Amino acid sequence: MEQFTFRQAILGTITQPQSVARALIDWNPPTQARWLGLAVVVVLSACLGLFGQVLASTMVPDTERLSLNPIPMILIQAAILIYAAGAMTFVGRMGNGHGAFRDALLLMTWAEFVMVILQVVQLALIMILPSGLGATTVILLTLMFYFIVNFVAALHGFRNLAVVAIGTIVTFFASAFATGLVLMLLGVMPSPSP
Repeated sequence: MEQFTFRQAILGTITQPQSVARALIDWNPPTQARWLGLAVVVVLSACLGLFGQVLASTMVPDTERLSLNPIPMILIQAAILIYAAGAMTFVGRMGNGHGAFRDALLLMTWAEFVMVILQVVQLALIMILPSGLGATTVILLTLMFYFIVNFVAALHGFRNLAVVAIGTIVTFFASAFATGLVLMLLGVMPSPSP
């Protein structure tokens, strides 16, 4: 991996995401370390989510009381990241990309880790300025999309970011539709009434 500090890697993810992605792939940590990194990131993300719930309940007294059990949140986060890495690999290869799942998993884990750090900043800002929740959430979602598009391009060697962005959006909606259909068939989600 290129010799840069932890701070430079985080800032570089925002300013030069493809360079950081290529450096992470070249670093080539062992498979076990990649899965361990995923586990650490989803636990951190779940803990941050629980803290956000507690913070919301103290700032808005009428907030509906949510479960503080982190296990479902950890499992859902892990499933989403693993699925995203799989979709990133499969769809990219359909477009003649050459990326591997293990590298996609590494990149998704890193992207989520950077998002955790940015969410800490968001929570700090919200404690100072609660009305900034909506704007900061939109910024974070935009950054995540930006990370994914650039990471897909770096993973598969794609040059046209517009095509990658369109592919990412189409994959997202197709995945959401397929998930909703499966949940409806399983009876988890009610079917729309005529």
